[in-house]
Amino acid sequence: MRIVLILLITAAFVLPAQAQRMKGKRGGDPNQAQSADAKKKKAGQEEKAAKSALDKLPDKPFDPWRTMR
Repeated sequence: MRIVLILLITAAFVLPAQAQRMKGKRGGDPNQAQSADAKKKKAGQEEKAAKSALDKLPDKPFDPWRTMR
């Protein structure tokens, strides 16, 4: 009886993990469906967003102790 219980508990933990691992096999990878032009365009947009985020950062370093001195 213990063995059956152990097998059921093990199956309860293994089956959800197996289902998560198999998610890409049926539908395929959605990133592969994009054309090369769309990938380049998206990469360009991401690069522009990263550059604008870096430009918004202040030039002076942050001083967390400024109010304590």
